[in-house]
Amino acid sequence: KAQDETAKAQPEAAKLKEELAKAQGEAAKAKAEAAKTQDEAAKAQADVAKVQADAAKAQDEASKAKAEAAKAQDEASAWKKGFEASKASKAQHVAKVQAAKAKAKAQDVAKAQDETAKAQPEAAKLKEELAK
Repeated sequence: KAQDETAKAQPEAAKLKEELAKAQGEAAKAKAEAAKTQDEAAKAQADVAKVQADAAKAQDEASKAKAEAAKAQDEASAWKKGFEASKASKAQHVAKVQAAKAKAKAQDVAKAQDETAKAQPEAAKLKEELAK
């Protein structure tokens, strides 16, 4: 009777063994999937970190470029101020030179008038003598 029951239970036991093996196989598969998913998540996280680092770098470069542009603008305006100042001082110098020339000319004219006035009595005298 016991042998009979054992013989009857054997196909059932074989079936259970098979199901256990199947379940173990599926558990191993699920474990592999989980590891793969974890690996992909880590990769995605690394990609996010890289994108963030690149963005920070780009922002840093942009602010550096902005600072350089501001510096260049400052230098340009300083140069422009300097250029305009030198233009103004040049114009001032030209005006001084022209004023000096005009003054000299005026002095020459005054001198010539003075000499003409001095020479007039002499000329009148000569004219008189000539008339005689």
